[in-house]
Amino acid sequence: MRWLCVLSLTACSAVDPAPEDLDGLLHFFWDQAVPGEADAIAEAVNNTDAALTEIPLRGAQTRLTAEQIADLPIDPMPDPALANGFFIATELGCTSEEIDQVFTALDQDEQYPGNYDSYERSYTSDEAAYRNGEVDTLSWQVEIGASPAGFDYIEHIEGQLRRVPGGPAGDILVARTWLTEPATEDDNNRSFDQDYQLDVYYERTEGQSVHLYGIWRQIDLGVLGDQDSNAVVAVTLSESEKWDEHTAELCEGLR
Repeated sequence: MRWLCVLSLTACSAVDPAPEDLDGLLHFFWDQAVPGEADAIAEAVNNTDAALTEIPLRGAQTRLTAEQIADLPIDPMPDPALANGFFIATELGCTSEEIDQVFTALDQDEQYPGNYDSYERSYTSDEAAYRNGEVDTLSWQVEIGASPAGFDYIEHIEGQLRRVPGGPAGDILVARTWLTEPATEDDNNRSFDQDYQLDVYYERTEGQSVHLYGIWRQIDLGVLGDQDSNAVVAVTLSESEKWDEHTAELCEGLR
């Protein structure tokens, strides 16, 4: 499996070339977000751009495997086959530098009002080193309180972002976030057990970026449905599209 080669390049003759289909690319980005070769990620972005025949584009993706989450600090370690996978690709009027600034800000609750009941993010790596270009990765942890559709919960997530050169018109940004434990729920009939999110941003042309957003999620909203409900998936992706529209407004405010 490609993941094993990434973890120990000396044991493999070469890194597998980036796939050309969107499902393969989403898994490729998840696996190689941090340890992958910059050239391989740039190739994957080129293949993504060729595969996106229309934008916005929504679809399903195959589920993660146990190997693909084995390196994550999750307790207890869940079965990722229970987390449904889906994605959306959108385009927004931002440069990669603007997206970087918005995406890594600590005050996400102020930037995206109405999305959180509470929000507290802290960096777990050297922010200054990332900002001045000494390192290409930044990591953080977050405690979030939210109440979608009246479902009150507290979640703890960790995240990491990597800035990679070689995009069509600017740097590539690849980020992963994950739920470190099942969210604390207010009702035993509803639960939020797994969440893995992938963000890939690249500037397609100057000032115009593509956002490929993948989610693998295990959630049960009771009478509203669970992660396998078409309605729940549709609402989730619609909210993501609105999120990008607001991100474009935030980018404009930085100019």
